[in-house]
Amino acid sequence: MFHPKQLQLFSGADDGEVRVWDLVERRCVASHKAHFSAVTSLALSPDGWRLLSGARDKVVGVWDLRTPAKKPHTIPVYEAVEGLVALPPGGTFPGTQAGSSAVFFATAGEKGQVKVWSTATGTCVYEHPVEGSGAVAGGSASMSTREVTDLALLPGGRGLLASTADARLLFLCIPDEAPLPAPRLALSRQLVGNMDEVTDVRLVGGQRSAPTHLAVATNDEVVRLFDLGGLGCVASLVGHRDTVLALDAAPYGTSGSSLIASGAKDNEVRVWDAPA
Repeated sequence: MFHPKQLQLFSGADDGEVRVWDLVERRCVASHKAHFSAVTSLALSPDGWRLLSGARDKVVGVWDLRTPAKKPHTIPVYEAVEGLVALPPGGTFPGTQAGSSAVFFATAGEKGQVKVWSTATGTCVYEHPVEGSGAVAGGSASMSTREVTDLALLPGGRGLLASTADARLLFLCIPDEAPLPAPRLALSRQLVGNMDEVTDVRLVGGQRSAPTHLAVATNDEVVRLFDLGGLGCVASLVGHRDTVLALDAAPYGTSGSSLIASGAKDNEVRVWDAPA
C-alpha cells in the first residue's frame, strides 16, 4: 500500500511482519513483527500517521509512524481479519464520533459481520451483519460461506463494499434518510454471478471522489471491469497465466482515466489502462 502524501510503501507478509519502505532510497526503513500469522490487510488513518494492520491472529495492530521504533499497539477483534478499512473523520459513519482524536476502523472476516472499532477504547462501537450471506436452502449458513473476504470504502465515505466467500459483492451504504446522531448501514445493491472466489476489488476511473468502474479479480486469470451505474461487465483484462491475487489503481492524466495494476500467481505484475 502506498502512502498518499509521502514516498513510502507499506507491506505485510505471511510471517506477520509489517514493513515501511522508502521509495527514494529503495530500502526498508522500519519493520515490526506485528502479528503471529499472515497479514491480510493494511489501512492508513486519515491523518496519514497511524498504520493499521489486520491478520488471522485475531488482532489489529496500530502503529504510530511518528515513533516507528515503538512497538505497535494491538486491539483484539476476536476473529481472523480479512478486510480492514480506516474510516473518515466527522462522525457521519456508524459508530464514529465527530471531534474525536481516535481513529475509527472497520473489520470483517470469518463471522460474516462488519464491525467498527475505536483505537481510543479498543472496543467495538457498531456491528452490522452481512444480510443473506451464505444462505442455504433448509438450513443456516456455514461459517465458511458467511465469511467476508475483503472490504473497501465507498466514495465519499458513505458506506463499504464487502466481498463474501460465496462470491458476492455487497454495497453497504448509509441511507440518505439515516439520522446523523445514529447512522446505520443498509444493503443497497449487490453484484452476483461470479463463479469463483473474489480475491480483490478496486474502484477505478473518474476522479478519486467519484469513480466510474469497479475492477474485480477472482480465482482465475482475468480481471473484469464493471460499470458502477448498471453493474454490467464492460471489459475483461486478459493476459495473466494464473490466478490474480491483488489489484491497485491510480488516476492517470487529466482526462479522468486510471491505471490498474494486477499481481498474480504467475509472478507477473501487469499495468492496464482503465476507461474514464
